[in-house]
Amino acid sequence: MAKENIYSEIRNIYFELTEKEKRVANYILEDSDKVNQMSISDLAEACGTSDATVTRFVKHLKCGSYSAFKLSLVEAARPHVTEVRDSGNMRDVLLSKHATVLQQTAESLDMALVGKAARMLYEADHVYVVGRGPNSMIAECVLYQFSLVSSKFSQLPDSWLQVASAAYMTPKDVVLIFSYSGTNHSFFEEVLPLIRRKKVQVILVTSFPKCLGATLADVVISTNLERVQQPVPEIYSRVSQLFIVDALYQAYIEQNPQVCLHNTENVKKALRTMHAI
Repeated sequence: MAKENIYSEIRNIYFELTEKEKRVANYILEDSDKVNQMSISDLAEACGTSDATVTRFVKHLKCGSYSAFKLSLVEAARPHVTEVRDSGNMRDVLLSKHATVLQQTAESLDMALVGKAARMLYEADHVYVVGRGPNSMIAECVLYQFSLVSSKFSQLPDSWLQVASAAYMTPKDVVLIFSYSGTNHSFFEEVLPLIRRKKVQVILVTSFPKCLGATLADVVISTNLERVQQPVPEIYSRVSQLFIVDALYQAYIEQNPQVCLHNTENVKKALRTMHAI
């Protein structure tokens, strides 16, 4: 296995892993920078598994040892940095990378699913937006963007609020989830089943359409980044997710353009008044 393809290798073997090994893969794919500073015991504790589970995971990747695995992570990141330095034109290199991610997302995006999700959001009594870790930034962006057209969106950033809010949810509500891997153990195995028992509709935006979370969602919108044969830095995943947020927002407005325009004008008027004080 070429060291620079270790992220692709993790994705390739992902569905062959045990549930505990998937927790390790999930942590690495979503926060690989921290792993380089962790001992094998630190990683096991962060994933809620054991040293033996991490060791088995490393063996699946044929790295030989945990140290060799961490070295592979470091070397996997180097081509991205070197490419920018060698190009002599950082702007063009970055533009090309972002454009590739956007094009791939746009070409794979199922607009029929986006339209279905937008209708669910529009018809819902309340929309709860969930994004954990780096995905919390996207959830917050959704909150700010959709506040222009509706007051029914709220963010649930942690487990306590998610469980507490689930107690009040009804079948007329919708939960909109942003998760790169769709396998966060504490949410998808503990919190989301509780939400589903309330017959709440669920929309999931993820890069892995066959993930655990997808089996519990009514609509799954894929960013398609799992097919990228190189490490996917967090910023590119966020770019793809923001593209989908904008697509959902535009499709939401199409449900009732007149009302959405009226609400937007009222919000802008209120904001102008605030700035004038």
